[in-house]
Amino acid sequence: MTLTIKKHDKQELQAYIDAELACYAIRLDAVDIDTSAEPDSHGYYPRKHFLGAIEKIVARNLFFAITALQERIDQGYKVFISQACSPEISPTGAGILYVTKPEAPALVNQIDKDGNVVLDDNGSPVQVENRIEGAVYQCDDKAKIIVEVTAKYEADIDEHNNKVFEQERAAMLIEEEEARKAVLAEQAAKAEADIEKRVQQRLRGMRGAK
Repeated sequence: MTLTIKKHDKQELQAYIDAELACYAIRLDAVDIDTSAEPDSHGYYPRKHFLGAIEKIVARNLFFAITALQERIDQGYKVFISQACSPEISPTGAGILYVTKPEAPALVNQIDKDGNVVLDDNGSPVQVENRIEGAVYQCDDKAKIIVEVTAKYEADIDEHNNKVFEQERAAMLIEEEEARKAVLAEQAAKAEADIEKRVQQRLRGMRGAK
């Protein structure tokens, strides 16, 4: 199959990003097997940290799980319940709950060292992000995902275009070899015709000498 050079397509890239962000919204943040990677010599796939908007809380018992849940809520997390992710108690008694990460840090007015609200040139309060220690925000995860998807997209294009280059190189080498053979065949045919002509001339000379 003949390959053609592939160019960067913004719409195509955005479609990949949108698809990955849609998966992120319903995915549990966890380390799992990465079946998209190459397995090792034993056939085992590597493990990878998959970013997800959903976090799993696992504590020694339900009381401690609820305590951890309250800490998460104070950080801006929300309780998450679905058919696949519902509160439970494991056979060992551990409490398991699920939450979704906060979308982004809240914006608050910037305060100077004297306790006054900082204003911009238009007299409006300057707002800054109020990042809570320990919280993981979806906006940060999404930024990482966009970088990763873009990098993979560009790497795939480079790999594809390298294959196109190698295909064209191989085709050109074949063309050059065929052209070389054609030149050699033409030269051989001319040499053969020249020899035949000279032989005929010699024979005519020998007949005339009798």
